[in-house]
Amino acid sequence: MRTKVTVIVLNWNNATDTIECVKSLLKQDRDDFEIFVGDNGSDIKDFKSIELEFSENPKIKIRRFSENLGFTKAHNLLISEALETSPEYIALLNNDAFACPEWLSSMIACSVETGADMVTSKMLSFYKTEMMDNAGHFMLNTGEIIPLGHGESQGEYKYRFKN
Repeated sequence: MRTKVTVIVLNWNNATDTIECVKSLLKQDRDDFEIFVGDNGSDIKDFKSIELEFSENPKIKIRRFSENLGFTKAHNLLISEALETSPEYIALLNNDAFACPEWLSSMIACSVETGADMVTSKMLSFYKTEMMDNAGHFMLNTGEIIPLGHGESQGEYKYRFKN
């Protein structure tokens, strides 16, 4: 049995990247997922371009907020809405990121194999894919967040690690 996943992508006045991001998700090597695209009060033309691109796709639900609710509140509302469909997993993907075809499968396999409740993927620099953007974040007790692996060679991050 395959696992049901909801992927959430939040847009704010960046339809071009959001469309490319969602298209990368549609190329996943599994098909048991849905995509929630939330629009965080973008200009109407920006929202309409996303709606025009994906409104006919049954895997994609598009939600428009009338104003910019901020990153956290908009995500929390989309997560609450996603939970109504009872997914086994919820994945968040920034709209300026692109997922390789095995992204969801790898994330779920990691969670299953390790028993982790939360996992992150290796993120590569868009312009220099041999370099890391980060491999997750480490939070200090001061609240400061440190990206792990930023600017390092992606070859240095071949294995799972627990943070």
